[in-house]
Amino acid sequence: LIGLASLALAWPLVLATVEGWHWVSVWLGRAPGEAVAHDLLRLLVSSARDGWWWTGVGAAVVMAPVLEEILYRGLLQGAFRAALGDRSPWIAIVLASVVFAAMHVPAADSHAVAGLFVLSLCLGWAMERTGRLAAPVVMHVGFNLGNIAFALAIAA
Repeated sequence: LIGLASLALAWPLVLATVEGWHWVSVWLGRAPGEAVAHDLLRLLVSSARDGWWWTGVGAAVVMAPVLEEILYRGLLQGAFRAALGDRSPWIAIVLASVVFAAMHVPAADSHAVAGLFVLSLCLGWAMERTGRLAAPVVMHVGFNLGNIAFALAIAA
């Protein structure tokens, strides 16, 4: 429940960041990014709805969030937090979020990466507030599921 409530608070921040990055890019004379801004989403939109498609959806909605949250919030953010001692947890959250966003650079447009950075900050905050991985995992699952639904809806 905390994860879903946190996602409801985080999603407008992510969307505002994506839209803001989009407008800055246009203002700088760059081509606007696509609405479907991640390679996996593009693949899911263009693929036949067979067993492999459902496997990909399951991996994107369940496996990726679980594994990424264990890696980025559990291990990486935890390691940064331990290395920094009693200093602000925000330093650890920001560092883990930079790595999380950088990992998505090869697969996502720049405006999407900016949004993923903000999402990661929110996931890190949820981890710090609860002390458990459950909230960021639920947030991440909901985010990925919502993005798949959005991509399919605009492609229809």
